[in-house]
Amino acid sequence: MPDSAKKAEAFAAIDCAREAAEVAARIKDNDLFSRIQAAVAPSSAAGLAIAQVRERFASALR
Repeated sequence: MPDSAKKAEAFAAIDCAREAAEVAARIKDNDLFSRIQAAVAPSSAAGLAIAQVRERFASALR
């Protein structure tokens, strides 16, 4: 499945938030990225991983 919002949502549905965030960042969908990030606790392992993804893709998400 190519990178798309549906792919990100599919990852999120199976509790793969980091992978979902990476796809959202690659397709430059800031709204989707924010929804994925909001769905996990910031201090959780997934929340920390998503924060790292945001840092890596910061310019793409602006």
